[in-house]
Amino acid sequence: MKFPIPELEACFNNVLPFLDIDLEQEAISPETLNKEIDLWLQSDNEQGECFNDFYWGFIKSDKKRLIKVLTKYYEISSDLYDYLEYGYSRFDDDTIYLSQLDPFILYLSGKYFDINNEPEKAKKSYLIALCSFKQADMNCLNYDEDIFVRFYSLLEDKFDDISEILTEDWLALHPLLVSCIGRYYLIKKDYEKAAMFFEKGDSFDYFERQSLRPYINISNNTYELGMMYLDGLYFEKNYSTAIEYFERVCQRIGLDSLPIMGDIYYYGLGVEKDPKAAIYAYVNSDQEVLTYYNVLRCDQEERLKILCDDLSKNEDLSFDELRELEDAYKHIISEFYKSEEISKRIHQKIMDTPVSDRTDEMNAIYIDYVVKDLDEKLSAPKNNTGSIPENPKVGDIFIFGAFNGEPIEWKVWAINDDGSIYVVSTKIIFKIGCQKVINWLNHSFIDHSFSAEERKHIVGQIYPPFNRYEKTYIYLPSSDQFMQFEGEYPEGTIKETELAKNLSKNKRVLCGDARSIMENGELSRVIDRHNPYGIRPAMDIKIKID
Repeated sequence: MKFPIPELEACFNNVLPFLDIDLEQEAISPETLNKEIDLWLQSDNEQGECFNDFYWGFIKSDKKRLIKVLTKYYEISSDLYDYLEYGYSRFDDDTIYLSQLDPFILYLSGKYFDINNEPEKAKKSYLIALCSFKQADMNCLNYDEDIFVRFYSLLEDKFDDISEILTEDWLALHPLLVSCIGRYYLIKKDYEKAAMFFEKGDSFDYFERQSLRPYINISNNTYELGMMYLDGLYFEKNYSTAIEYFERVCQRIGLDSLPIMGDIYYYGLGVEKDPKAAIYAYVNSDQEVLTYYNVLRCDQEERLKILCDDLSKNEDLSFDELRELEDAYKHIISEFYKSEEISKRIHQKIMDTPVSDRTDEMNAIYIDYVVKDLDEKLSAPKNNTGSIPENPKVGDIFIFGAFNGEPIEWKVWAINDDGSIYVVSTKIIFKIGCQKVINWLNHSFIDHSFSAEERKHIVGQIYPPFNRYEKTYIYLPSSDQFMQFEGEYPEGTIKETELAKNLSKNKRVLCGDARSIMENGELSRVIDRHNPYGIRPAMDIKIKID
């Protein structure tokens, strides 16, 4: 029986009725299972009576039925494993389907194949059992260490055989499994074998594949090797080597730091004590990527609080240091009143920094303040500013509306088939991150720029790239339209309103196709959606109101 590939939503549950197996039943203990399966394998009783008291329904059937079910379970599990490992093109999350398999049934299958002298099937059955074992996912902080050790101990004598086929694979189960085996030996204090498996996992190479998951799972092994050097387990204690391993983890998967690096700088392990570096390490750890060793422990949070409280007394902190303090108080220590105090200091730091010296991050924060201030200060103009030409032609320029007290100048780019005109502002009127731009244009900007009469002339339409369900009135031209209607952008010709000049020194113009026009006229992809870009809004205007 094959899986209904690629319709895997129901996954293994599709075959449960066929197998007459209820995986929701409580699993028997590994020790009991190990004992009873050996009794069964030695028994000549065709009815398999030694299983009559067990939870799984299929065990109560006769021995031939049991063998048939174990064989079929293996075949289906093997098909799923092969498909996910080597045939499926999506990344990362599809290994969840393997957790639908029951590792204890696969363990039974392996035992049967061992007795039946089918070593390759036995080896693969044990491999899939380990891969599907839920507590084996050491990325999870909630795993039960006792159950993990008990199950792995059932298969410890198979590790050498299994390790021969633990190589690079598409979904990176193997480096995760290698790290789990290493972790098992680490718990048992067999440090030599732990190091052997961690080194094997650290040596995997995924040939620069784009999926992050393989590198995360490889780095589990890298991290554990660093910890062994840090603690002097099997290897001679060596702080410099430990740091090299931790830095390799960060480099492989794009982390800024790891919590353990905070400990290193806090205590001065192989380096000079550096409170600021310790705070950076604690705060800049990505808690979503490597959870089993990347979430701060309680004692690390306590050290972070001591460091932050001490550093916050310094009145001469840089912008980056203030941002780290704000993140620590808000997201880790959860002292929100202190994060608000730091936020005020950040705002003042930005205000004291000349526009020409501000970073994109400073600009983005400053613009958030400006938007909030404008929403509170501005209101819709009561009177019209300028007027629409009665007989407009392509290239005409006219004044229509005003933002922050400055009249907005528009250029006619095209005459639409229905007689309306397609216009774009001649200047950058504001700067904002592209993630927020359409919402800002169709609320703050339009509400504060046009009188009630002027708004009647603006044509609303469904604008699929950004808004599929409600009308969009103000939007962004695409880069192709800029090139079509304005030709090449000569260097230095991008104009700005006075407000826009005060927001940022950058004159990148955001386009509606996730591109931007640089100050030198070149087109560039938008890399960071939060960084502020110049906005030249566009709209369709009806000349006459019906």
